[in-house]
Amino acid sequence: MAELEAALGRDDLASVSRRDLIDWKEKLLGSSRSANTVRTLYLSAVKAIMNYGVAGVAWKPTWPQAWS
Repeated sequence: MAELEAALGRDDLASVSRRDLIDWKEKLLGSSRSANTVRTLYLSAVKAIMNYGVAGVAWKPTWPQAWS
């Protein structure tokens, strides 16, 4: 999550857009990390945290604007 925060320049998950995540993923893939590492380590961690936040009602994104 620290790498995502550094890439975005903010730590508010509700403000993260689909485009933000795609850009971050492409940046990670452009580095020395393998596609498998990006998918299993970075993306799965973000997915798990966001799913937990939504399920626990700790975070309510503004739909559909949050994913535009």
